[in-house]
Amino acid sequence: MVHAAWQTGSSGEAAVCKQKRAAINKVASLLFDESQNACQIDPGCCLNCGSYRDLAVLGISTNRIKTDFERLQRMTVSTKVTMEMITEALKSLGTLRSTMHPYSKDVAQAEDHIAEAFCSMGKPQAALPHCKASIKVVEKLYASNHIAVANEFMKLATLHLTMDDSASAMDVIKRVIGIFVLFYGSHYRIISPYLENLLLKMEKFPPDG
Repeated sequence: MVHAAWQTGSSGEAAVCKQKRAAINKVASLLFDESQNACQIDPGCCLNCGSYRDLAVLGISTNRIKTDFERLQRMTVSTKVTMEMITEALKSLGTLRSTMHPYSKDVAQAEDHIAEAFCSMGKPQAALPHCKASIKVVEKLYASNHIAVANEFMKLATLHLTMDDSASAMDVIKRVIGIFVLFYGSHYRIISPYLENLLLKMEKFPPDG
């Protein structure tokens, strides 16, 4: 069965408006700074880091790959996913990483789908690196204290608990609590039933993990 952590949502977009405005201003300034490398404003170049991607190849590849991952997700939800499907998804992930920006939302979602698929097959250890890879991208896309990051951390905590690694789970849960308190104050346990469930599970472990 797919862990409920993969069903959590996200909110609180307004909390990072200030950081986003600062990032936009930084990128916009590059357009008019003659001292910057000219390749940064060429078609296919990231305005922030200057990395290049072939847009024609990108469009064709990503459309096919998105279809593959959508199928994987459907099979995961219906508990019909197989190792062959995951193997193909890993190949698609490699192609995606070679064509998309390394911190693309599509890359994060692909890593997340693979983690979910492994988890549904009872392979949390195999899911772990993909869950962490997804979080790494999400932290680049949002502020480190964004609610979207907290939701991804809850998935990671779930994996640790599945592997009976309560110490690692508690370290992650503490980060989740820090973010939730920022958004919801002392009512965070009421706002997030899934976090409440994680905390209740933690109580079953001995204090030393």
